[in-house]
Amino acid sequence: MRNANVTLSPKTGGWQNGWQILDPSNAANVLDDRGTTSGATVTGPANVVYRASGRLQAGAAPSFVISTVAGSTTNYQCVSVDLNGRPYMLAASSC
Repeated sequence: MRNANVTLSPKTGGWQNGWQILDPSNAANVLDDRGTTSGATVTGPANVVYRASGRLQAGAAPSFVISTVAGSTTNYQCVSVDLNGRPYMLAASSC
């Protein structure tokens, strides 16, 4: 839509603190902003870059591990993004 690469980045402190997408032509313009994920720990790559085609840049497909604790049980979800830009989930502690 913007005919440019768009980067999805974590907020300061990591993905569990939220994420944002900045306008590639004007970094002061925030295209999307999501807040803190309370009660969850999220680990993932430094950022995810989508090309103008909607596909990811060449290289390894990014993945995120989300964990929550309920009582004495830790629950995990792996969210991976394929190179076509589509995410998918798997209940696993690693991707």
